Amino acid sequence: MIKVLVVDDDESISQNLKTILEELGYISDTAYNGEEALRKIRENHYEVALIDLLLPDMDGLQLLIEAKKASPTTSIIIITAFGTIPNAVEAIKRGASDYVTKPFRIDDLITTIKKVVEEQRITYEANAELLSILSHPIRRSVISLLAKHRRMKFTDLARAVGIRDPPKLSFHLKILRDAGLIIQESDKLYTLTDKGIRAMRMIYIKT
Repeated sequence: MIKVLVVDDDESISQNLKTILEELGYISDTAYNGEEALRKIRENHYEVALIDLLLPDMDGLQLLIEAKKASPTTSIIIITAFGTIPNAVEAIKRGASDYVTKPFRIDDLITTIKKVVEEQRITYEANAELLSILSHPIRRSVISLLAKHRRMKFTDLARAVGIRDPPKLSFHLKILRDAGLIIQESDKLYTLTDKGIRAMRMIYIKT
């Protein structure tokens, strides 16, 4: 089940949102200030955190930054008054997934929550597919070599990876090409795509 943290110093708003979310099948929790929110984010996993920009003890943007450090996979939805929309836009630049303005319709908030949860699912599935492709040591080696040397010939890749069977390397290169991680340029040199560069970063994160 989706777990949502509501961060607002107005207890009535927080409790009302908590009740509505639970009636809709979400698991919900509340925090009334930034310090309490950070403690709960560090101790629990929330798919979504709804954060009011105006909190008594901490600027909402600072809470956003600290929350993303503590739980990078938690999607942050900023709650803001109409007059502070520029701050909400700044929050998006700093890692928030979306924002809603007060007063908001509960249907609009739920739609926003569903949208960011769906984005999480798509990202998770895409990352899972990449990790599956990169589970083979030859394909990981190719990605790492191209990240280091930028452009390489087939023969140089074969030598560096230690493969004497050209069809075997061709097979793995085709998988990487089909996944959009590498391309073979007109001069027959292999290089990483932008997606391949992101995949290379995943290798270092997971190892």
